[in-house]
Amino acid sequence: MQNITLPDVNEIRKEILSDIIKNLGIAKVGIFLRETAYQKTDYLKIKDELFKNKSIDDIYNEIKR
Repeated sequence: MQNITLPDVNEIRKEILSDIIKNLGIAKVGIFLRETAYQKTDYLKIKDELFKNKSIDDIYNEIKR
């Protein structure tokens, strides 16, 4: 059995924020964060939309890439 090590959540957040700031700019990211932080979101619905028609193996392989 292979041990799987997950990356640190805070490092992931930093990397994602850095990437979207580079691509969109700080103003757009600020607006996005403000809008998403104060809205009720159905994460289960989003999950279903993002991963529909994908198997666990498909999702794993995408993550692995």
